[in-house]
Amino acid sequence: MQLLSNLARQFEQIYDTVDVVCVAALVYLVARGWKHLKGHRFGVLALALPVLSYFLLFTFMAGSRVQERYYRPVLPFFVALSALGLHCLTEDIKNRKVVYGILGVIFVGLMVAGLREPVRAHRRPQTEAGLWLKNHDPDYKGFVLSNYSQPVFYAGMRHFDTIGTEELFLELLARGEPFKYMILDGEMDGKEAWAGQYVVEHDWPRIYYNQERDLRIHENPQCGEQTGRQGRQAPDGPLL
Repeated sequence: MQLLSNLARQFEQIYDTVDVVCVAALVYLVARGWKHLKGHRFGVLALALPVLSYFLLFTFMAGSRVQERYYRPVLPFFVALSALGLHCLTEDIKNRKVVYGILGVIFVGLMVAGLREPVRAHRRPQTEAGLWLKNHDPDYKGFVLSNYSQPVFYAGMRHFDTIGTEELFLELLARGEPFKYMILDGEMDGKEAWAGQYVVEHDWPRIYYNQERDLRIHENPQCGEQTGRQGRQAPDGPLL
């Protein structure tokens, strides 16, 4: 069952990487490529080999933790294969006007999808959170626990990953390492769920909140008492 779950995760992330047009063209290539590309099967296989290698690698090594960005290095191969799928489609449609109409719709649709918002706009809240934290405490250059590195980078601080680091975190904390902040971005599960539980159990107050990504910045109350910053109002919501 775990293998099936990993396979489903791969297809989900591939879809996020290439989007609906490429997926439809790839499906058409699988269905009709055998007829229209008989003399070019070796070339098609050569294009597909990097994609298949990535697929097998992530299925058995990354499993359920794979992200769509992992497939971006082979995006050119996806695009080339999807173009072959569109070629097969044009071979099956004899009316050239219909072909031109389909290609025109695809072109306009891709332009609209590509220009409607900035690239990677979904990461904008992370940048804003990091810049807010930098302004909030410009002198702190120590470790920040976070399940994403981007907000810590923009804060000018040092990233300490939450994934599978609970024992190391507790050991360093016991030795006096001044972990001052923890940034929790969205839902956390598996090896990183401990971080969300820790801030609740140890009453780390929330000093920043972004509803769009459910992004929270928590401050170590001991450090807050030392700096006199504890209880500062978060910009997008009340403190916990």
